[in-house]
Amino acid sequence: MIETDFIVNNLGQVWDEKNSCWTYGRLYNYGYMGFKGICIHRIVCVAFHENPENKPQVDHIDGNKFNNKPDHLRWATAKENKNNPSTKKLFLSEETRKKMSESRQNVSIETRRKISEANKGNTSFKGKFHSEETKRKMSETRKGRKIAAFTEETKKKMSESAKNRKKKLC
Repeated sequence: MIETDFIVNNLGQVWDEKNSCWTYGRLYNYGYMGFKGICIHRIVCVAFHENPENKPQVDHIDGNKFNNKPDHLRWATAKENKNNPSTKKLFLSEETRKKMSESRQNVSIETRRKISEANKGNTSFKGKFHSEETKRKMSETRKGRKIAAFTEETKKKMSESAKNRKKKLC
């Protein structure tokens, strides 16, 4: 459940008490804006829209993840959210899905088995694993690098610079 002690305005902004200013939040995973670990669209929707049917998702009616104005948000089920005409544009068209399905049906079971066998043990295409040779090369490359250590004076300057940037943003 979302905390309800946020101060929210009708522009889709949340009051940041720490910095004494309105904020749209910062970019979170999957392209959504967030604040204090919670997506802004959820905070705004809780503040402006009742949810009597207890729908689990917030739908960006216009399909724009950055537009968190209350007029552009609504509570929705996963099916309603996906079937929103603006959101649907982000997914494959029905015609494209049908063509892909038909092309899969034309591939014989034997061909699928051969492809599956050929891919066994070949995990490089997933992007998560490296061959032993690649690991060795990466290790050798790292050996010559030095890790920068900041002096206390440099850390202090960096901290002051960050504070000044925050003031300018607010």
